[in-house]
Amino acid sequence: ISLWHGRGNPRTMGAIAQSLSRYAGDGDSQFYVMGHFHQSMMIPFYKEQRDTRPKNVKLQKVVAALGSSFLEYWGNYGERAGFRACDVLMPRVVLTPDGRWEATIR
Repeated sequence: ISLWHGRGNPRTMGAIAQSLSRYAGDGDSQFYVMGHFHQSMMIPFYKEQRDTRPKNVKLQKVVAALGSSFLEYWGNYGERAGFRACDVLMPRVVLTPDGRWEATIR
């Protein structure tokens, strides 16, 4: 799991997704969590993982997630700064006994 506060000032959903995708594209974690943009989002994708001993390539599930940040919007920082209104939505990972995992926004 990788966690980063985030940076920049993207104003559109596409720019936010690009920033989240760029952050998650460089490392070797399976789950990336970012904040800062006050807009919840989740992007699932796969990375190639090479194993040189048996000389094979497999796909590794990766999820990049962004949690919203405002506990209250109206009359507080988010409204005054002109950010888009949103509820509190946070990414979470559920680990299962069989070694698998799922990511959700709740």
